[in-house]
Amino acid sequence: MLRAGSTTQTQLAFTGLDNPTGITVDSSRIVYVTDTENDRVVSLDTDSNQQTVLPLIGLNAPTGVVVDNGTIYVADGGNNRVLSLRTGSNAPTELPFTGLKEPGGVTVDNKGAVYVTDSGNNRALKLPADSTTQVELPFTGLDYPWGLAVDNLGTVYIAGHSNEVVALRQQ
Repeated sequence: MLRAGSTTQTQLAFTGLDNPTGITVDSSRIVYVTDTENDRVVSLDTDSNQQTVLPLIGLNAPTGVVVDNGTIYVADGGNNRVLSLRTGSNAPTELPFTGLKEPGGVTVDNKGAVYVTDSGNNRALKLPADSTTQVELPFTGLDYPWGLAVDNLGTVYIAGHSNEVVALRQQ
């Protein structure tokens, strides 16, 4: 970690990680990491260095993670699903994405829509807020898309395994 205004790197006190792939931080500076080989998501409070394993039972190779307004979203790559977990809850919910094959990245836009890179199917999907119907985004030529971001204007950015980074401005 490199704190704002600092030039000194800080080692975070995570323990027992094996192939951490996804990372995000919430507004309280709690860091969340997908511990892919250990099939779990862990969080670390950067003020207390207290590590916690999130109550996401049955994960299989979780990859992407993002936190938005008190909800944690996880791309559960080996189970071909995306889960959400409200902070303080012990009951995750499976989001109604269908046909996923190795979901990689996950993010949320400023309107509450959830996005996922469906890596094994070479596509990106959007689940609008309060909807149960996914929308396939009109990207072309994706090759195992993984990295995913959405800006405040709704432009979706994707990084794939063929060294491409593409953007799509939504109407």
